[in-house]
Amino acid sequence: MQHSRNTMRVLGVGWLHRVNNRSMDNMDTEQLYTYLERSITERHLASDKAQLAKLQTACGVVMAAASDADAAALAKRFQILAARAANLAEKLTDKGAR
Repeated sequence: MQHSRNTMRVLGVGWLHRVNNRSMDNMDTEQLYTYLERSITERHLASDKAQLAKLQTACGVVMAAASDADAAALAKRFQILAARAANLAEKLTDKGAR
């Protein structure tokens, strides 16, 4: 089952690195974590609650996949990242209510 490229597009990962003029279709979890972490920060700074919600969902999907793969520590990292996205979105909501 090869959904990685389409899944990455759905998650908003529109980039593939090029090495020796070849696209690299694989990324490690650290690269994905770094991308999501940076995206959460960027969307918070842009006050984009809708994208923060999507990023929270993406983190939850990766967390579930890690959990299914018995990678508890990795699942916890993405759980914390999902919570961060939710908390930042809530702060934006609170800020807008003032």
